Amino acid sequence: MGRRGKGEGSIFKRKDGRWCGFITVGYDEKGNKKKKFFYGRTRQEVADKINQAPNEIKQGILITDNNITLENWLNIWLHQYKKNQINESTFDDYESIIKNHINPLLGKYKLKDLRPENLQMLYNEKHKVGLSTKRIKHIHVILH
Repeated sequence: MGRRGKGEGSIFKRKDGRWCGFITVGYDEKGNKKKKFFYGRTRQEVADKINQAPNEIKQGILITDNNITLENWLNIWLHQYKKNQINESTFDDYESIIKNHINPLLGKYKLKDLRPENLQMLYNEKHKVGLSTKRIKHIHVILH
């Protein structure tokens, strides 16, 4: 098998038997490479994840910054990915939900640390203060 091309990453077998691969997704402020790692039980599984990653990065699905907070990501998502796809009134509604309901409770969490129980806590809290089921579903849609 030939070498992978520039920017296509690297795949190797770990001592624990799992396969690991990574791609370079950019550079930090100091000029060091930022890498995104992928793991799997087989080499092919890791290769598939690496091959799929560039498309996910372009679509905004794959997060390449491990320190980004939910608040920052929702701001990027809303203004760069959704703004031109939704009506202005929907945009305003999403912006209001993010500002008033999501960010106060979950905005400071790093995306990598966000867990289902955190989301459930948000939904429970909003239900407890009397927010309508419809509005809670809107919160869920945005977070999904």
